[in-house]
Amino acid sequence: MPFDMNILFISYAEVSLRKGEGGVRAAGMLRALADAGHRVDLLAPFTDLPDHPHIRVLVGSGGKPLRRAQDRPFRQAQDRPVRRARL
Repeated sequence: MPFDMNILFISYAEVSLRKGEGGVRAAGMLRALADAGHRVDLLAPFTDLPDHPHIRVLVGSGGKPLRRAQDRPFRQAQDRPVRRARL
């Protein structure tokens, strides 16, 4: 039975298969989640990934640096406080 979770994957660094600071590790995690059948929405300032039917890039660059106007949703998500659940 597949797990059909919707996952919002937020990265403040690049997500690509090129060698860099953790970008390959993040791309590997994304691919593993997508291959397991989860639908993954990606929010990152720089993306360079092959197409996958379960990965949707909400904000990313497609291999090019983002212009400031395109960067606005990413900056807004970065500035929002995180609400933590009480245990």
